[in-house]
Amino acid sequence: MKKILVLIAFMLCVCGVYAQNIEKVSDNLYKITGDTYSAQIGDYNNGYLQNLVINGEEFLDQDMYTIVERFQGFKAHYIYNGVTAKSLTVKENILEGNKIICKTDATDITYTFYPNKIDIDLTLFDDNHYLCFLFKKGIFHVIKDGVGYNDWRFYPNVRDMIICSGKNGLKLDGDCVAYGSWEGREILYMQKESNHLSLEPVTLTDDQRALIDNNKYIFPKEEITLYSPKEYEVFQRYSKDKGVVYIEGKVAENIDNLSYRIEGKDYKNKTYKTNFKNIPLTGKNFDLRLEIPAGGWYKLELKVGDKIVKTVEKFGVGEIIVGTGQSNATNCGQFYTKTQTGMVSSTDGIDWKLGDDPQIGVSDNYYGGGSLYPALGDALYRKLNVPIGIASIGCAGATINLMIPGEWVYNNYNARISKMGKEGFRAVIWIQGETDVVNKMPPEEYTMKLETIIENLRRNAGWNFPWFVAKVSYLNNEQQRYEPIRQAQEKVIIDGYALPGVDMDTIGPEYRDVDHKGVHMTPEGLKKHGEMWAEILGEYIHSKID
Repeated sequence: MKKILVLIAFMLCVCGVYAQNIEKVSDNLYKITGDTYSAQIGDYNNGYLQNLVINGEEFLDQDMYTIVERFQGFKAHYIYNGVTAKSLTVKENILEGNKIICKTDATDITYTFYPNKIDIDLTLFDDNHYLCFLFKKGIFHVIKDGVGYNDWRFYPNVRDMIICSGKNGLKLDGDCVAYGSWEGREILYMQKESNHLSLEPVTLTDDQRALIDNNKYIFPKEEITLYSPKEYEVFQRYSKDKGVVYIEGKVAENIDNLSYRIEGKDYKNKTYKTNFKNIPLTGKNFDLRLEIPAGGWYKLELKVGDKIVKTVEKFGVGEIIVGTGQSNATNCGQFYTKTQTGMVSSTDGIDWKLGDDPQIGVSDNYYGGGSLYPALGDALYRKLNVPIGIASIGCAGATINLMIPGEWVYNNYNARISKMGKEGFRAVIWIQGETDVVNKMPPEEYTMKLETIIENLRRNAGWNFPWFVAKVSYLNNEQQRYEPIRQAQEKVIIDGYALPGVDMDTIGPEYRDVDHKGVHMTPEGLKKHGEMWAEILGEYIHSKID
């Protein structure tokens, strides 16, 4: 028996399980020293990871790694002005070998320390909490899936991702979400569905450093660089039967011929397939416009000689809806939802992805919750049998004052809508009003400002695109309607600036979060909301194409 214990101890030592130092400084404060990092757990009566130093360089923004509790339906409060993040007090920290377990009323967090990495395992007791990281301000580049970037973008998971500063890197592995920068700090969070994360300090290789040198994007060398179509891109059809697809990109210096083939099913479920056809090159660039049947998903293959060098598996010709407004128009629903048909996609104006939540491209850069769009897209697809593209550009918590000409949210709306081009989408939907109920904005002022927004955006875009206005004044189960704002929204419709959208105030407490007392929606509420919009939009689209 003694020999067995000695052998086990020897194996543990060899494997390095306890080959780092954990020093207990006080009741809740521990200092950890590994081979390539040092860290600290606890302080300020708070049991979370306080710092992470790699080769002498701090990677975490100090004091900002915390449990964030949603309050009255809001999530990730440090995103929004005037809403405060709540840090939960740790009841106790328990040291067990190379593990430290932090216990709170909301969650247990288990940190496992190895010589060269840290594992974090999260147990959430409810769905109202997120474990957030805020990395140090303004120094990071990212290597994701072998590509170097000079800033953070939204990533639905952090597998094969390294955040970099100089020669030092922190390799992340897990399904938690990285959703970009706030005030120059890079934000990462874990929630109930993403409960494991590994942090592994690394020294960057010369090749990895080359990816992020010169503060620019460096892409792997390819024979074809394809700008359009993107995977899951939707092109707005111009009639019931047809739409125009753009095939754009460039070829490498040694290529002097290129051909394409498209195949898939149209909205009548008829097979559409071309033979390989030549793409004219202008120098090393190509820009081809093709009229193809409404429908999809379609598949595009690009061929050089006899070799297929690039494939886009899914793109389509269908309907694009632009979502504007505040939190109920963005990613603030209780939980993520998913497209059930697989025929919905989301765009940030550059890239496209499958339309599962969170939606990309929102003005507030918040990706912590669900939206109405998967349900809207699914219901609209079932009515029209064409792919549905979503451009969600709203800003949670925003008063209409932030959306008038000259303000930053308006500027984002203007840039996104104008970039989509004349008749580049079907309609804009407006879902806003809650903040201006709180502010008790006079109805005449609200009407004037919304009409000004619509008028200016249309003029700058160069066409009179359809704009639908929802009735929105619901704050909570005790204040479900506020007539002055509802009347202001109705007046915009009466004045001819907009078409009537859904009456969102009819979506009652049984569909709202925070134990049915909140302003945002449960998954059932998001589904109901999306389907209500699909009824209105489906009827409108049929009136235009039939």
